[in-house]
Amino acid sequence: MSPSVGGAIEILDVSTARLHIVISGELDCMITARARELIGPVREAATVAYVDASAVTFVDASGLSAITALATSSGRKPVLIQPPAIMRFLLQVTGLKEVFTVDPGPHGSHAGGAGGHGAGVHGC
Repeated sequence: MSPSVGGAIEILDVSTARLHIVISGELDCMITARARELIGPVREAATVAYVDASAVTFVDASGLSAITALATSSGRKPVLIQPPAIMRFLLQVTGLKEVFTVDPGPHGSHAGGAGGHGAGVHGC
């Protein structure tokens, strides 16, 4: 699925040492079904989920909720890699910041993500 059209969630690596999940595009209510599909494999991995959020362009409360449920289903504290500004903001205001270990990436801050996306744009 193209990030400009909607959101995507993919598991790239499932091993006993690492669970690598990539999320991209617009994370809203449209990705909740895909997140639910992946909970079983994540739960079975029973290892830390590393969630690459560097390609996320938009996230709302429903998208954040789906990603949180998915990432925490392994029973370990997940690592969120390079979340965009809007995602870091939502983590802070919802109190979910403590649920994740946030890795801001090599530059300490990822500036993308909040530009130009209004709440009324999405059909959820």
